[in-house]
Amino acid sequence: MSYVSKPYVIILIVLLLISLYIRVGYYDDLMADYYEIKSSKVPRAFDGFIIAQVSDLHSELFGDNQSEIIEMLKKGKPDIIVLTGDIIDRRDSDYANVVSLFENLVDIAPVYAIYGNHEFSNSGKSERLPSIFEEYGIVLLNDESQLLSKDGQQINLIGFGDNSALSDYRKLQKYLTENLQKPEVGAFNILLYHRANQFDYIAGYGYDLVLSGHNHGGIIRLPFVGGLISPDEMTGRIGHFLPRYSGGMYVVGNSTLISNRGLAETYGVHRFYNRPEIVFVILRSEDDI
Repeated sequence: MSYVSKPYVIILIVLLLISLYIRVGYYDDLMADYYEIKSSKVPRAFDGFIIAQVSDLHSELFGDNQSEIIEMLKKGKPDIIVLTGDIIDRRDSDYANVVSLFENLVDIAPVYAIYGNHEFSNSGKSERLPSIFEEYGIVLLNDESQLLSKDGQQINLIGFGDNSALSDYRKLQKYLTENLQKPEVGAFNILLYHRANQFDYIAGYGYDLVLSGHNHGGIIRLPFVGGLISPDEMTGRIGHFLPRYSGGMYVVGNSTLISNRGLAETYGVHRFYNRPEIVFVILRSEDDI
C-alpha cells in the first residue's frame, strides 16, 4: 500500500483552497445591499421611505429585457428609484439595453436621474440622448432639485450632473462653488452626484446624504482591504489604487456617502469579490415630537 506524504497533502489542500477562493471571487450574480440612514431631519412621514439606487449599467444586459434588475427592484418595493450616472456607455449609440430597463422602471416607482461622465461625453453624439429620459417618464435632475412630498412633509432631492470637461482640482472646486445648489436649510437634503471619489470636495457643503457611483467598487475587492482600483477623479481613466470611497457607506462630518459599486465591469477587468449591486436606502426619522 502506498501513502501520499504529508507535504504533498498540504500542498494539495492549499491549491484546492486557492482554487475555491478564486472561484467564489468570480461569482457575479446581481445582489441587493441595504443601508439605513437615521436623522432627526428626516420627517416622520418619511420614516421607512425606501430609495433604490441604480448606477453604472454601461448599457449592459442583466437577464432578458433587464429582468434581473427589474425583479430585484420590484422585490425591494422602493418609493423612488434614482439613477446615479453611466447608465449608458459612451461607445453605445442605440441604447437598446437601456431602453429595456427604462420601459419597466416607471411602473415600479417614480424615477430620477443624473448624468455620469459617459452620458456627458455622449450627449453630443446622439439627438436621442437628451430626450431619452423624458421619453420614458424619468425626471432628469442635472443641476436641478425636486421637493419630495408625503403627508404634508418634504425632503429635498438635488441632482448635480457630471462635467467631464473639468481638467484639474482647482477648476472642480470653482465649478462646485459656483454651480452646486445649496441645501435647503432645516430640510433633509439628498444629493445625486456621480463621482464618489470626489466626496472630499462635496462633504463640506451640508448635504445629509450623497448617492454616488463611478468607482465600480474598486473592480477587484479583497477581504479587509476593499477595492483596489478606481477611475481618476478628473479623467475617468485608471487613477488610484486602494481608493477611499470604492464602495459602501462613509461618513465625513455631517454628510453620509453611499458609494454604489455599480453593475458593469470596467477597463475590461472582470469584477472579483465585487458582485454587481442595487442599493436600497431606508430613511429613518429620529424625530420624537
